[in-house]
Amino acid sequence: MNPNSKFSRINVRADSQTGEIDFGFLAECLIFYDCVYVLGTAGDLERLVQEASVDGLQQLFDLGALRFLMHPKATAVFTADRATARERYDFAFFADMDQRTKTAMPMVEMVANCTGDSKLANSWLTGPKRLIQNSGMPKLDLAHARKQLLNGPLLESLLKNWLLTLLPAELHLHKSVSLQAWELSKSYQVVTNVDFVEVAEALRDTYKTESRFEGLDIAHFLSFVLDAYADMYFAAHTNADIAKTSFGSPILEDLACHSLKSMNARIGEIHTFQHHVLDNSFAISEAINSGARSFNEVIPIVKKSRLFKKWLAHRNPDVSLVSAYLEDVTKETWVETLPGKAARWLTLGIASKAADAFGGSGLIIELLDAIVTDRLIKGWRPNQFVNGSVKKFTS
Repeated sequence: MNPNSKFSRINVRADSQTGEIDFGFLAECLIFYDCVYVLGTAGDLERLVQEASVDGLQQLFDLGALRFLMHPKATAVFTADRATARERYDFAFFADMDQRTKTAMPMVEMVANCTGDSKLANSWLTGPKRLIQNSGMPKLDLAHARKQLLNGPLLESLLKNWLLTLLPAELHLHKSVSLQAWELSKSYQVVTNVDFVEVAEALRDTYKTESRFEGLDIAHFLSFVLDAYADMYFAAHTNADIAKTSFGSPILEDLACHSLKSMNARIGEIHTFQHHVLDNSFAISEAINSGARSFNEVIPIVKKSRLFKKWLAHRNPDVSLVSAYLEDVTKETWVETLPGKAARWLTLGIASKAADAFGGSGLIIELLDAIVTDRLIKGWRPNQFVNGSVKKFTS
C-alpha cells in the first residue's frame, strides 16, 4: 500500500498520562489501518505480549498488520521541589536498563525477557520482515524541545485552547488564562493562574471519568505538550498518522498549526485541520478495555479486513466509504452487538483564509526540526485518529 494513502500507517504509543498503551484503541487502529506501528519500550512489548499472547502477536505480524518499533528511551517531564515556591521542570529521558550492569539492555535480551523464548526472540528480530526492530530514529533533541516548547506565550496559547476545546461550557476556566515561563540554570519555572484541581474536577464531570485526571497539574500539561511534539517527530520519520486520545489531540492540533505558520509563509499555503466524524462506529475500545471482550477476538476481524483495505487504499476514501467498509468487515461478528459511538479523524488540508487555520493568533514559532519540515514539504501530514469524543466537536 502506498504509504501516503489514507489509512496506510499509524503510530501508537503509550498514553502520556497513564504511561501505558491503550489496547482497546490499538484494536480499533488495527481494524481501520493497513499497518500499525507500536513505538515503545521493552515494558510496552511485555504488556503487549500479555494482552495479545505470543500466538496472537504472531498472527498479526504474519498478516503485516502490526510492527513493533523498539524505542528504549521514552520522554518525561521531571519535577523538582514539588509543591513549593521553587517548583521547577525539565524534559528528560528514561530508558530500559540492565539492572545488573546499569547499561542499555541488548534488544535480543529485552525481547527474550518479554516472550520467555530466546529462539522466538531471534526469529522476530531477524529475517527480511524484522517484525520487531530498533526504531532507528535519531534521539529526540531535548535541547531543541526545551528552547521551543518552554515558551510562555506558546504554552499560554496551548493551555487556553486546550481548556476551550475540552471544556467549552466552563467559561471561567479558559476566559482569562495567563501563564509565564522562565529559564533557570538547569530547569524552568512555569506559573499560571489556572486551578488544575478545578480543571480535573470539571473534566471528570464532563467526560465521566473517575480517576483519569487524578493529580492533574502543570507538569501533566507540559508532558502533554512534549508528547505531542514527540508524536509529530516519530510520525514524520515513519510517514504515518498519529493515534491520540481526545485529551491530547487538541494540543497536537494546535502545536502543529503554530509550527506550520512559519512553513506556510515560505511555501505560500495556509494549512488547517479538518475534522471527519464517522457516526456509526462501534465501542470496540471500550469493550476490550472493560474486559467484556479480549484483544485476540479482534484478530479474525483484522484478517477479514485485509482484502477490503487493499480496495479502500485506491479509493481516496471519504466518510461514507469508510462507513461502508466498517459495515462489511464487522458484519455477522460480535462487534455488531456493541453500542455505537463516533470515530474521529483530523486531516491536514489547505484553508481558504489564514484566520480559518489559526484563529487570528499572532504567534509564529519555528517548532519543527529539519527532518519533520522536510517530510511536510514532501507530502507527509500530521493526521490524527482520535480515541474518544470532545464536547466542542460532538455536541
